[in-house]
Amino acid sequence: MKRISTTKRFLGTLAMLVSIAGIVIAVPRMAQSQQEGSGTTAPATTAQSQESESIKTPKVIAVKFHADWCGFCKAMGPVMTDLQNKFDGQPALFVTFDLTNQTSKNQAEMHAAALGLSDLWKSNGGSTGKIYLVEIDNRKAITTLTSDHTLKDMTASLTSALR
Repeated sequence: MKRISTTKRFLGTLAMLVSIAGIVIAVPRMAQSQQEGSGTTAPATTAQSQESESIKTPKVIAVKFHADWCGFCKAMGPVMTDLQNKFDGQPALFVTFDLTNQTSKNQAEMHAAALGLSDLWKSNGGSTGKIYLVEIDNRKAITTLTSDHTLKDMTASLTSALR
């Protein structure tokens, strides 16, 4: 009987020590986490500084309003890909707003809002088969491209918009 109660006391003491050890280990980690969350950050390394300096920002956004059921959109698909390839490395951002169904339309609307293109979204009125070239500074459409334009015309328009 005494042996059981001694064992119980020993295990209770051991459990208490383990708990205290856990607290002793956890408190410094919590303090460190709070410092990191309080705006105190480590200085940026050279690699991080160089990476942030090389982030490109667009001058123009090419916004395509697309739907899978739209014949003009299907015709413009390869043209949009060609434009992206021609202007790779240039300060042009290519975005497609998919209006195929309600789910994709809802996502596209939020994407437009996130890019600051809500006015363009509203003025487009759900129309598809168009590419708008949008100036980044004021988020206004510079020109509207359709399937009536050739790749050469679209290239010239985008080149002009990037100047």
